[in-house]
Amino acid sequence: MSGTAPTPAVPPAIVPTEAETKLIRAAAAGVACRFDTDTRPAKATNGARWGDGRTIRAEVLGALLTGERDDWPVHRLGVQVSGAKITGQLDLSYARITGPVRLQRCWFSNAPDLTHLTAVTLDFEGSRLPGLKGNNLVAAGDLILQQTQVEGETSLIDARLGRLMCRGADLQNAGGNALTMDGAEVAGTVFLDTLVHEGKAHRFTTTGAVRILNAKLGSLDCTGANLRNAGGVALAMDRAEITGSVFLKLFVQDGHAHRFTAQGEVRMLGAKLAGLACHGADLQNAGGVALGMDRAEIAGDVFLQTVTAGGQVHRFTAQGEVRLVAARLGGLECQGADLRNVDGNALSLSDAEVTGNVLLNAVSHEGIAYRFSTQGV
Repeated sequence: MSGTAPTPAVPPAIVPTEAETKLIRAAAAGVACRFDTDTRPAKATNGARWGDGRTIRAEVLGALLTGERDDWPVHRLGVQVSGAKITGQLDLSYARITGPVRLQRCWFSNAPDLTHLTAVTLDFEGSRLPGLKGNNLVAAGDLILQQTQVEGETSLIDARLGRLMCRGADLQNAGGNALTMDGAEVAGTVFLDTLVHEGKAHRFTTTGAVRILNAKLGSLDCTGANLRNAGGVALAMDRAEITGSVFLKLFVQDGHAHRFTAQGEVRMLGAKLAGLACHGADLQNAGGVALGMDRAEIAGDVFLQTVTAGGQVHRFTAQGEVRLVAARLGGLECQGADLRNVDGNALSLSDAEVTGNVLLNAVSHEGIAYRFSTQGV
């Protein structure tokens, strides 16, 4: 593993602590440096209380990752740490790292800086971060934020990734952007969905906006997610180009359903995608636009329909206008949907072109018909 960074190098005279020596030796051997165990995995939300025995200074970790110390060799398997308290800012900006980096279930005192970093795989699974700076990050493999808690903006503007995995993550930045990916390119799938861990479903949740403007993605999976930005935009994907489909649908585990929910507008103005699946979703933006897709181009079908799962009926519901003005669709299926916009249009399809079917019929379950219904113009 080699690379350079514009940050000051760790002085050769620095004396690593016992915990840091453990990390340096593990990195040389290509094994994980664990400060927790399989039977007692660390909970990174408690990391502020962890003591010196599991504290790693960010300047030491950065020097190890970027090869600034010749006497700290790193195995081809990379640096692997779990359950550590990382103090100071981990500054990897403009560096090049050739091996995987796994910093799992760690607590960070400062937001890591990955600006213009070139790497393979970066894994922050289960960690707690006060933000993440990743503009222009290049990661040929995965950026993993599964079950990660971020209290501050996660910024990936103009990033280039193999995949982004945020399954079960909690991104909080009230009043701002929880996740910003404007201009990003992701070859595979962006997972902002639900993760099952030890038999329990963990939903991807946000407080603040998710912005993916002008981005290019393989596909977007928000199955079972809970996006919260009431009074604003919950998900913005204007002019995004998605090779595959966008999934904003419910997640079912052991008969229990977790609906995709959005408090705030879901907006895809001028976006291009293969299909949109919103089975059983709940979009809430009363008095405004619940789903805005003006001028969007969807090669396949748009599903805004009711489904049955676990023996129960889960309707697609929207409080606010569903707009597909001047959009081009392969088909539109709204069976059993419930659209409400008291003071305006419930469904707007002016100048839209639909090459396939438009289905606004009922769905039946156990002898009960759930009719497509609207409240509004």
